Order: sequence, then C-alpha cells, then structure tokens
Amino acid sequence: MMGHDRIPPKGYLFCFKTNVSMVEGGVEIESRKKPMTPEKIKKCEDRFMKQILGED
Repeated sequence: MMGHDRIPPKGYLFCFKTNVSMVEGGVEIESRKKPMTPEKIKKCEDRFMKQILGED
C-alpha cells in the first residue's frame, strides 16, 4: 500500500510539523524554525506504528 492510498492517523502530520503546502500551480515550502531531525522522525514513526498495531 502506498502512503497516498490512505488517510494518515489523527495527529500524524502535526507530529512532523509539516512545512509544505499545496498552492495553485505547485507547492509552497516554509522555512522551519527548528530543523526536523532523524530522531524526531523516528519518534513520530514509532508513536504512530504503535497506534496502528494497537500497542497504545
């Protein structure tokens, strides 16, 4: 299953503090105040994988 074939769990996008928005004719990328680190990405992925697997 592709990621775009489903709806992300509630809070998933917020966890990643998305900085890309769809606008007419393309996308808009906003600079981050704090960088998204590999550690933050892993924390988000671990949190939502537990939720999906029912380990919450």
